[in-house]
Amino acid sequence: TTYRSARHGVVAGAATGVTAPSSLAQPAQLVLKGGEMVEVLETRSEWVRIRVDQAEAWLPRDAVFMVW
Repeated sequence: TTYRSARHGVVAGAATGVTAPSSLAQPAQLVLKGGEMVEVLETRSEWVRIRVDQAEAWLPRDAVFMVW
C-alpha cells in the first residue's frame, strides 16, 4: 500500500527524480521545474518520495521545501 500524506512541498530548483532513495539509483521519468508543487508521500533519511499527478520519484531532501 502507498502511504498517503497531507504534506506538500515546493521543488527548490530543476530536478530529476530517481527510482530509489540512493545516489546510485536510476533516473525516474519525472523532471521537475523549480517552484513546482509536489505531494510528499514519505521521507527516509536524506530523501523524500514525491508524487506529481500519477508519477512518483525520490528526490534529495534538500531539493524540496516542505509546506505544511
